[in-house]
Formats: sequence, C-alpha cells, structure tokens
Amino acid sequence: MKELIEQNSSAVEDMNKGKSKHTGVFAGFVLLSKGVWDKQQFIQDMEEKWKVSIENNDKAEDTLVFKIDDMVVAISMMNFPIPNDEALINAENNYMWKDAVKVAKEHKAHLMVAVLDKKKELIDRGMLYTKILAACCQQKYTTGIYTSGVVFEPSFYEDFADVMLDGDLPIFNWIWFGLWQDNNGLNAYTYGMDVFGKDELEVLGANTSLSKLRDFISDIASYVLKSNVELQDGETIGFSAEDKHNISRSPGVGLPNDQMTLKISWESLNE
Repeated sequence: MKELIEQNSSAVEDMNKGKSKHTGVFAGFVLLSKGVWDKQQFIQDMEEKWKVSIENNDKAEDTLVFKIDDMVVAISMMNFPIPNDEALINAENNYMWKDAVKVAKEHKAHLMVAVLDKKKELIDRGMLYTKILAACCQQKYTTGIYTSGVVFEPSFYEDFADVMLDGDLPIFNWIWFGLWQDNNGLNAYTYGMDVFGKDELEVLGANTSLSKLRDFISDIASYVLKSNVELQDGETIGFSAEDKHNISRSPGVGLPNDQMTLKISWESLNE
C-alpha cells in the first residue's frame, strides 16, 4: 500500500504547492480547530451513510490508508495549520459564508485527503473523494473543508454531498462558481472543471441577477460533466431550439489570463 502512495505522491505534492489544477488530482484539506481525529468514527460514518467498508490495517494514529475499488485513499493528520496562509487566502473566495476567513485564520490543524488512482473513471474518483470529505464533516473538530479553490462550510459541503444518495452528481462540491461585477455587468467563472479534464467556463457582462447567472453557469457545468461532452470554440449551446448561446475559447478573465477558458455568451442568439 505504501508503494501505491509513493507512485502517486506527485498528486499530493502538487496540492501542497497549491497546484490543484490538474486532471485527476482529487486532493484537499479538512480544517480542524484542534489536532484530534477520530479514525474509528470516520470508518463508522463511511459505513453507515455511504455503505463503504474500510479495512483498517494502519496502526498509526495520524494516518489512514485504504483501498476501495482499486482506488487508494490516503488521509493524514497534520498537527499544524495549512502553510503559507493558503487556506486563509482561498477562504476569501467564499462569498456565501461570512465566517470563512475567520475559520481559516483560526484553524490549528488539518487532515490532508487524497484519492490516488490513474485508471478509474474521473467521476468515480470524484464521488469517492466527496464522500470522504463529507464523512470528515462529522468530526468533532472540523471547522472547514478546503477544496476546489475555496473553503466550504462543513454543513454546506455535507448537504450538497447528499445528492449522491439519490444518484446525482455533487456538482456544487466539485465546482466553485465565482461571481463578480464590473462596468460591463455581472460575470461568473468555474473553478474545478479542469480536474475532470474540461476547460473552465466563464460568462461575462451578463445583464441579470446573481442567482440567475449562477444557475445558468452551473446548469452548463452540470451538463458537461454528466454527459461528458467537449464544448468547442465556435459552437453554440442551449437548452432548447430557441435558446442558443455562443461558445468562444480565449485567455481567462476572472481566472489567470494564461489559462484558456470557454466563454459562454449570456445573450441568446435569438434575442
């Protein structure tokens, strides 16, 4: 098992360096207010809620390594805050949780979680990864979940993970939908599509409400991941014959400009 971790260690190393934008890298952190982790509770929570049985042969108190359907899971306790204020910086991205920055600033320890596998389907890896983080939300000292470029409130993360119980994909656990406003109107971007091998999406200069814009871009992201489609520059996308939106590919605006993103027009071609 240790050999499997070593073979995949580059994924964890990339996450430690803040380089999370790599296809197939499912790695993140659980913020803790105290350096205590109840390993047995985690195993029980995975069994009871997600019907995932874990064989614990790891005697170390600060680590847990196990294998599920050929996917290797590694969880490690780090009895110190995430270095370089990385969690604090990314907590500022969460406009939906007013305490995100405070929680990130005050955390004392963290769990590092990674699903390591190069053969299993990305969706399968992503779902297992989300189940693990959702189970970690049940830990007594969990204060935040740092993944997808943002720090999530544990109750938010766990609630949205529950959609998997009904067979749906946990889009809002996988993808962060950033929103901002400028002189041209409202804008949105995705963060996390590249983990699934897809271009990030952006919608620029929309004349609408924040909620409608978020619904619009999240619907498109959901369609891309559920249907495993590849959107192309110059094509259109829509949800009806009368509702078509242009797609263009160019350097990012809300995201770094050295990263190419797909721009989806807010205005329909028929308007």
